[in-house]
Amino acid sequence: MDDATSFRLDGPVATACLGGPVPGLALRVVDEVGRECAAGRTGAVQLRGATLFDGYDGATDHRGVWFDTGDLGSVRSGLLHLSGRRDDRISVNGVNVFATDVEQAVAAEEDVAECVVLPYGASFAVVAVARRGRRIDAAGIAARVTADFAVAPLAVLDVAHSSVVRTAGGKPARGHMADRLERTDDGRFVLRTDRTPPASIDGPAPPQPNTDATEAG
Repeated sequence: MDDATSFRLDGPVATACLGGPVPGLALRVVDEVGRECAAGRTGAVQLRGATLFDGYDGATDHRGVWFDTGDLGSVRSGLLHLSGRRDDRISVNGVNVFATDVEQAVAAEEDVAECVVLPYGASFAVVAVARRGRRIDAAGIAARVTADFAVAPLAVLDVAHSSVVRTAGGKPARGHMADRLERTDDGRFVLRTDRTPPASIDGPAPPQPNTDATEAG
């Protein structure tokens, strides 16, 4: 991308403008079936060109074949605007939200030290860690998310910092934690905290004990 890089914040959703493609690199945005999107419409970002070397993904020569970056974005006036990673998108009743956007909005609350959004079925739950000496206002957080994103979380869980499972690189292991989010027969959500994250590109993490469970009504 070129040097015309900027950052824009519209309400709770951040969009980064990365500019246009450098010479020799082609850019397009496509929908779910691979059709090129109209200007301004969000889709999957793909690249092709001489700067993508032979075997970039271990098998394909992307100098002639489109490479799917895993990013979501749109092209406006020839400039690429990124809105998030495809794996972070959650669709709730036809409304698309990005886990990272919700996490940033919740983390802005003065009582919240950290937030992780976990997909659950066709919706999501919010896991929040309180700052030292503070308490999580679950109802207030649910109301803010609903107001900002037009969708309500299934639950807001107040958890200890130790309940946030991380990769060896220090990032929250969202998928690993989502696999341990359960709904009980009486409707409460329970986060079972196996603190050993899966091996990843960051490398394996040392095993740790598994003892806790955190509940939310």
